[in-house]
Amino acid sequence: MPWWQILYRYSLFECADSAWSLIIVSTYFGTFLQVVLKQPGAEFGWAVTVASLLIALVSPILGAAADHSGSRQPYLRFFVFCTVLFTAAFNLAGTVWTAMLLFILAYIAANAAFTFFTAMLPAVATERNIATVAGMTVGLGYAGGLASILLLSPLAPTDELVGRIFFPMALLYFAFAFPAMFLAPDFASTGAGRFDMVAAYRRIWQTFKEAKKYQATLKSC
Repeated sequence: MPWWQILYRYSLFECADSAWSLIIVSTYFGTFLQVVLKQPGAEFGWAVTVASLLIALVSPILGAAADHSGSRQPYLRFFVFCTVLFTAAFNLAGTVWTAMLLFILAYIAANAAFTFFTAMLPAVATERNIATVAGMTVGLGYAGGLASILLLSPLAPTDELVGRIFFPMALLYFAFAFPAMFLAPDFASTGAGRFDMVAAYRRIWQTFKEAKKYQATLKSC
């Protein structure tokens, strides 16, 4: 596939992920809690901590599910739609706990979407150019994130108006993610049977057990 097709059919998703992380996580949601909902900034730290722990628990299952089904795009579409929905709903939160719950759900969905996006890379690149494709994708993501914050920041000239950012950010996330959801190369569906969640976690535990055989290597890392 020509490099320019890779950029717009696959790599553009990195702009969605980078923009969401930069605008929602790093910049505006914490301000929204403090200035609009009048909550201490530490509350935002708890929301990120809880969301990160939940992601750590479910990510192995998500990866195993992708390998089991073959096709990644159905999962990608589901989690992108969830991210868009929860992000757009931030302003509708009547209480701080509702806002925190929506943020945690959106954070989990955005990270899950990124998991399936990266799982598509072997279908896009070859062994010879996979590092090139990954480098292009990361660079495009940084550029897209910076462009997005320049585009959206004028909507909130004061901290009291940060709520104006969330709905446009949800739309921008969807626009950047759209090509990867429908146009990027993907693996064929395997049509496999029922997914065994217990077996997936068992394989993860087996990986840790096997790693003990290479303690010298692990210590050097």
